[in-house]
This record gives sequence, C-alpha cells and structure tokens, in this order.
Amino acid sequence: MELMEKLQNATFEMGRALSKKPSYFESVVVDNLMAISLALGAELWVVKDQLRVIHELLQEKGVITLDMIEHRSPTPEREQELRAQRNAFIEKIYGIIKDNPG
Repeated sequence: MELMEKLQNATFEMGRALSKKPSYFESVVVDNLMAISLALGAELWVVKDQLRVIHELLQEKGVITLDMIEHRSPTPEREQELRAQRNAFIEKIYGIIKDNPG
C-alpha cells in the first residue's frame, strides 16, 4: 500500500471515529455550537474567578504576586458564596436553553 493510500485510509478511519461522538441535537452544527458555548462559558468563569481573587488580594494586601493568586484558597463560607455565584452565572448564561429548549 502506498503512503498516500495509507494516509487516506487513516484519515477516513479518524473521520469515522470522530463521527461517533454523541449527538444531542438534530444537527451536528447545533451540537458544535453548544460545545463552543459551554467551553466559552467555562473559560469566562475562570477569568471572572481569577479577577475576583486579584481584587480581593489587592484590597487585603495592596500588592499581589502571581504566587499569591495561584495559592489563594477561599474559606468554606466564601466557597458557598462562590458556588451560589457560579450557579447564578450558569443560569444567566444557559437558562434560556432550559426555559426554551426548542
């Protein structure tokens, strides 16, 4: 078998494997858009959380280092507040899907 034929076969098999991912909507385009939306929401939450840590440290210390940001741990009470904020964020961003699934 020639190299090009092997590459074509490998590409075909990869395509078949990728096409077996679960489908939740009638259109793969909608599935892909939902995956993108979920990934962007997750990334946005990470940025919001990092910004929150920076603000808290600046208020407490006046000066911050990367080490301080990376090793910041919320108290159990603050963790509950953050969980509630995260749930509100999820509801705000994705609540429309629950309220109007199409």
